[in-house]
Amino acid sequence: MGFEYPFLLRGFLALSAVHKASLLAPSERQNLLLQADSHISHALDTYRKNLETPNVELAIPMFMLSSVILTYNFGSAQLERPEDPIRALHHCFMLLQGIKIVVIPHWDRIKDSSVFAHMT
Repeated sequence: MGFEYPFLLRGFLALSAVHKASLLAPSERQNLLLQADSHISHALDTYRKNLETPNVELAIPMFMLSSVILTYNFGSAQLERPEDPIRALHHCFMLLQGIKIVVIPHWDRIKDSSVFAHMT
């Protein structure tokens, strides 16, 4: 699906870079974290545009990207300790709310998809 929806591919690449960075020493992570930030920024640009003009055909990739964004934030918080952990946790709760915004209008389509079955 990532090749079909470049914004989703960017999310996968960002999450992959954070994962790979987690396997490196802190002094060797910077390049991968910069790549992750670039990919997630591009993915978020398209994500926000798609939120402004919802499209039922994008329901599943948008749900997947919203899940990737949440996981990305948890992963990157483990690598770069936030200055304000409570604020970082609040941000994750807000991301969960964002998933709800993406899911609710298209719940029937999402829950019946093979993607959802694999994710759960």
